[in-house]
Amino acid sequence: MKLRYLIPAVFAVATLSVGSPGKVEAQVACSTTNVLFGGVLAATKCYGSFVGNDVPNNFAAIKAWFEAEDVGNNVWGVKAKSDEANSFFGAVGSGATGTITLLNPITGTFGISLKEGSFYSAYLWQSVALSSNSFTYTTPNGQGLSHATLWDDEGGFVIIVPEPTSFAIMFLGLAGLGVAARRRRNV
Repeated sequence: MKLRYLIPAVFAVATLSVGSPGKVEAQVACSTTNVLFGGVLAATKCYGSFVGNDVPNNFAAIKAWFEAEDVGNNVWGVKAKSDEANSFFGAVGSGATGTITLLNPITGTFGISLKEGSFYSAYLWQSVALSSNSFTYTTPNGQGLSHATLWDDEGGFVIIVPEPTSFAIMFLGLAGLGVAARRRRNV
């Protein structure tokens, strides 16, 4: 074999083998700004992009990455996938850029993985004070989004849902003010 053919072949093999053990990295690395929480807050860290599917094929690798990066050292798991029936995801885009909407706002520590074409990547947010129910995304490799997977640790994110009792107490308070105002007017 001629040397001019051997060098590109060795370079191609080296390019595919660099990165995480057992993973074939894509040509484009993820960026913490690929996914913005609430359209403004970049991820704390990102992982990938790699060739393959995020869940279930690479569940263990992504879980291990979240657990290694989490400052709380908690156990991580999948909360919901956008392509399965669940009570978390609303609308999910399908292009190389778009918006992912959750049914309720969240805050705290959480992650999301994106499956685009034949690649996946994961993004981590830690101790987020901002409350939002949307993510804007740009896939690292420019392929359309297949699905998104929402991850959380045991402490997890907080779903912000007003309690019915809060509304009931507010309504009773307003009704009481109305009755008091009416009595004043009649006196």
